[in-house]
Amino acid sequence: MRLKHYLKYIIYSLIAISIVGTGTFYLWQYVKPAEPPHKITKINLLTIGDSLTEGVGDQQHEQGYSGRITRELKSHYHLPVKTTNFGKAGDRSDQIRSRVLAQKNIQRKISQSNIIVLTVGGNDLQQVLLKNATVKTPQALTASVNSSTKTYTRHLQQLFTTVRSFNADAPIFIFGNYNPVYVYFANRADLNQDVKLYNNINQQSTRQVKKAYYVDIFDLTYGQYTTSKLRKELTNTSAISMQTLLSDTHSDVHNDYISDDDHYHPNSRGYDYMTRQLLQRIKQKEIVWINQR
Repeated sequence: MRLKHYLKYIIYSLIAISIVGTGTFYLWQYVKPAEPPHKITKINLLTIGDSLTEGVGDQQHEQGYSGRITRELKSHYHLPVKTTNFGKAGDRSDQIRSRVLAQKNIQRKISQSNIIVLTVGGNDLQQVLLKNATVKTPQALTASVNSSTKTYTRHLQQLFTTVRSFNADAPIFIFGNYNPVYVYFANRADLNQDVKLYNNINQQSTRQVKKAYYVDIFDLTYGQYTTSKLRKELTNTSAISMQTLLSDTHSDVHNDYISDDDHYHPNSRGYDYMTRQLLQRIKQKEIVWINQR
């Protein structure tokens, strides 16, 4: 009896081992561990947007931040960098999206990129400011800017959705904007607030889009006037007419980071600053793009 009981125990044990072994084999076949990520072998950088991406105002003709960030990425990561620049001066958010939808080449380059950089919003805001240039008070101008934010928010969301339809995974770095005429109208605090309002839309949009990150460049507004004391002094001395500004006969007041040609776009020093801000954000978020499966 003991021998019979012992044989039963052995048989049941062998059956149990067989079942577990078979189940483990099939589980391995159907639930294989994911391959470990590996570092990318090259960086495909796509820059798209308005005149800041085109590089207007850059005396060194490096396509603004686009050429500079290409050089910095090569140096920092020791990888080949292929950069495609789709910057176009004057484009608003809806016009950038229209170009993406209309041009297969842009769509293809977006799909191939592993870093995307976007400049947008400056021309949207400028359009509102120019349409309301004759309003009598700063408060009335700000009210018009406020009323335009719903349209800009919608257009920006549509642009993000369109870009993501061609590339779901590459990080998107979106620049904020700055007030290019601050040093000439330092007493007009409302203009800074208007720019910040649109910047807030850019920043908030990144919280609704996967792997989207905001790059702050608002300090270009102040240029070399980096302290409260300097800005206060500027407020008391910088009020000039737009006609005088455009005639190039104004005083020595100027922004060291903004082009003296148009008093609007960054100069080479300004683009250097934009590049430093962008590189810092790219390095902070490299975990989301440096590896691929």
